[in-house]
Amino acid sequence: MFLEETIDAGRLVLTFADALDLAEPVLRKHHQRVAYIVLRMCNTGKFTSENVRTFYTAALFHDIGAFSLKEKKALKTFEFLDVNRHAEIGYLLLKDMFWLTKESSIIRYHHRTWEEWKKSKRKLTEDVVLGSQLINLADYVDRLLNINQCVLHQSSKIIDEIISLSGNYFHKYVVDLFMEDATKEEFWLNLVAGDLTEFLFAENPLKDVNINFNLLVALSELFRNVIDFRSRFTATHSVGVSVAASIIGEILGFSKREVAMLEVAGNLHDIGKLVIPDFILEKPSKLEEKEYRLMIKHVFYTYYILRSVKGLELITRWASFHHERLDGSGYPFHLNGDEIDIGARILMVADLFTALAEKRPYRDGMKANEVVSFLQQMADKGKIDANIVAIVINHYREIYTKVSESQKRALKNYDLKFASKDF
Repeated sequence: MFLEETIDAGRLVLTFADALDLAEPVLRKHHQRVAYIVLRMCNTGKFTSENVRTFYTAALFHDIGAFSLKEKKALKTFEFLDVNRHAEIGYLLLKDMFWLTKESSIIRYHHRTWEEWKKSKRKLTEDVVLGSQLINLADYVDRLLNINQCVLHQSSKIIDEIISLSGNYFHKYVVDLFMEDATKEEFWLNLVAGDLTEFLFAENPLKDVNINFNLLVALSELFRNVIDFRSRFTATHSVGVSVAASIIGEILGFSKREVAMLEVAGNLHDIGKLVIPDFILEKPSKLEEKEYRLMIKHVFYTYYILRSVKGLELITRWASFHHERLDGSGYPFHLNGDEIDIGARILMVADLFTALAEKRPYRDGMKANEVVSFLQQMADKGKIDANIVAIVINHYREIYTKVSESQKRALKNYDLKFASKDF
């Protein structure tokens, strides 16, 4: 039922990969630079188109399991204590997605050295070994790179470091692939060019691959987990918003496709929180004014991240406007009235409902009468849609029950797979 329209896979994957690196200037474009180096090595090696797509996609998502900014910065500066933790989490996130099964195994081992592969009697001819070695080398190069200094002043030193690791840390063949391009100035200049995103989009091995709507829903669930699993405090929020919005849409008579669009918008509405520092998400008390001003940036970044993906225009608006208010008092765009369509109005109420009903670090979840009273006051003041609030009030038990059940499953999944630090 969702096959009539498709989404450009190349642009979507690039967009999501870019979102992983927005939190800190030193990390910006890390995944894209690693993918660029891997793509250059793949082209030199004349690999099959299937392998190029697999290795490139794995490179774009290789650190998806590094949830915290602290861990990401430690990886960048070689200060990590457990290099396998984020790789294992990345594997667990992706392994059940049929489209990313091969990539998940490559990501799982992208810090494994050639010496370790040899000890386990594995061969470079195996896709998982070759792919993980390509990403390991590309990742190592980017971690050596200081993006605040001239790249051509650093290239010789980086090359010498990689050569010194040939045969033990990296397979000699992989190093040779890298060296084919590493002696060219244009390789390094492209690596740090401001338009790297557009360069990758033009050379993208996924540019002729389309994603159907069913797969888009699955990818939105993947990134929902990346967003929410940064903290146990937020581990169930987006799934709650997604379920609440979907139920409201069904009651309003939305088509199955439109309900699925609400589900995707709910899953992605907080993707902009990837730019928010960990200490704010983890704070066990109410945010101070300066912290609050940092937090509200996330809605703009949801818009910023999603707006470039053709085919997601409506979902982008629904996801990005959930903190707007009908009287223009919301943020960040201060839209009002007719500027906010029905989908965004649903997300607005679904987000409020979920936030009020769920437990927060600084308070317990509100009781039903408190949630209803708060929403009704907001509707009476003309801030949120009164008709949608009426639906929530009239169907409160159904919505609350389904949201709670979905959040319990999400929390169980988080605790079972991701909360433990022992891998």
